[in-house]
Amino acid sequence: MNKLCGGDVKIEISNPSIDTEHPTGDGRIDGLIMEEGKYAIIIENKIWDAVDQNEQIDKYVGFVKEQCKVPPENIFVIYLTRNGSKAVSKDSLSEKTKNTLGNHFIPMSFQYDILPWLEEDVLPNCKVKEKCLETAIYQYIDYLKGLFGQLNYQKQAQKSALKQILKDMSIEEYNKISKAHHEVQLLANALWECKCEMGKTVADKFQQLTREYFNKRDDFILQDNNQTHNNSPGYYQIYDERWPAIDFFYPHLEWIPLNCDVLFTQKELTFVLHLEGDYKSKNWLNRDHFAQLFLNKAQNHELSYLKKYDNDTYYKNVFSISDGKTFGELDEDGQRKFLEGVYSSKEIQTIIELINETIEEMKKQYEH
Repeated sequence: MNKLCGGDVKIEISNPSIDTEHPTGDGRIDGLIMEEGKYAIIIENKIWDAVDQNEQIDKYVGFVKEQCKVPPENIFVIYLTRNGSKAVSKDSLSEKTKNTLGNHFIPMSFQYDILPWLEEDVLPNCKVKEKCLETAIYQYIDYLKGLFGQLNYQKQAQKSALKQILKDMSIEEYNKISKAHHEVQLLANALWECKCEMGKTVADKFQQLTREYFNKRDDFILQDNNQTHNNSPGYYQIYDERWPAIDFFYPHLEWIPLNCDVLFTQKELTFVLHLEGDYKSKNWLNRDHFAQLFLNKAQNHELSYLKKYDNDTYYKNVFSISDGKTFGELDEDGQRKFLEGVYSSKEIQTIIELINETIEEMKKQYEH
């Protein structure tokens, strides 16, 4: 970071909080290293060239500045791509935020920054006793090298193939290959744009039909967070705007993973309830307190499907799409029928009711 910032990293890291998929209220930061009130290092991972979301970097910078009280001069954004060929879009990083960050917006790549760093700096400095860490780093280096065609057998195959091609090829053939390669690249770009446009159309329809359903309800003020245009991993969150998003506490329903590829390839979609929050929080609306009250209510109603599945998941169900099709294969009526069938199911209605009841009970406890 310091090298790419021209020596302008003037922060002291003493007791960092390191988190992945850090919730912000309307999104998640891929990686966040920070000390509240001191500094924040935001990592946006684009190894699979996922599409930039509207105001994505702007929102992340605003979150650490406003919610985490980090001074603007101590906010850093690492935009991490596969090989450096992808640039951040103006939709994600506005001129205002770009000017605020200055040289603290740092493009990096797995191929030319992370891989050499792991090999040259991290691995040699693993302590003798850290065998598990050392082994994991070896495996990750091997994975990245395979991804970039840098394994020995890959290099050997490329060298042999190139040697044979150069041996047999004339200048005329070289020019033909160059022309064909250029045409293939143009075709690949056109196909990629077509795929993205088709995916965006279906993803937007998913959001539109969801909003239509919940906006018809008088007892639910819909807020949603649509990350379906991301292909790694992608998700779609649904919550009532009256559900608290205080002190990193953030209950919501979520389709996960959900992205354009999933909408066109998967015949079953997973819907979950996440009760995310900071377990260290002292706020009266912290996640652990809420979760316990919520589960107690579920037990009183003998609802076996409401339980703790993992750290922040308290409901999980896989819904099959009608006629054995993918969501993208259905016509609009079929898509609407599928989503309304899930949202109006007894399970989801009960979850929404119990969340509302739990919030009201916690408010009463707080008042007393």
